[in-house]
Amino acid sequence: MKVQATAKFLGRGFQTQINTGHHTFLSDRMKQVGGTDLGADSLQLLLSAYAASLATSIVSVAKEKKVKIFELEVVTTGLLYPEYDELTSAAETNEIQYTVHLDCPLNDVEKNALIAEAQDKSSVRQVLARPTTFVHCELTNSPT
Repeated sequence: MKVQATAKFLGRGFQTQINTGHHTFLSDRMKQVGGTDLGADSLQLLLSAYAASLATSIVSVAKEKKVKIFELEVVTTGLLYPEYDELTSAAETNEIQYTVHLDCPLNDVEKNALIAEAQDKSSVRQVLARPTTFVHCELTNSPT
């Protein structure tokens, strides 16, 4: 199944309206680089996508195993911001670090096994772990 996202510049700072099906949200950049900081920037959205994907995969695996989750939090950190710091350059290899707080009736070994299984099922991880080709299809004279 293909998924589509549309980004439309709103004319102020770097504010961009993102549409994904019937969901709409705002992306922007930090004030220090000319944005208005009214929305997450693209790298924050990428990290958020992985955090959300891993969290929902953990919930899915827990439901399959009939494990009740009392509390779950996934925190992701990573990726360089070369446009925000002249001394920072993009890395050859990106690294996304994450921590998981999982409160459920499993011991730590069982929790780690559940998280490992969920990692493999995370749709965002599956996409990020594979080489990706960016294909410019066409330039249009009018918006979609």
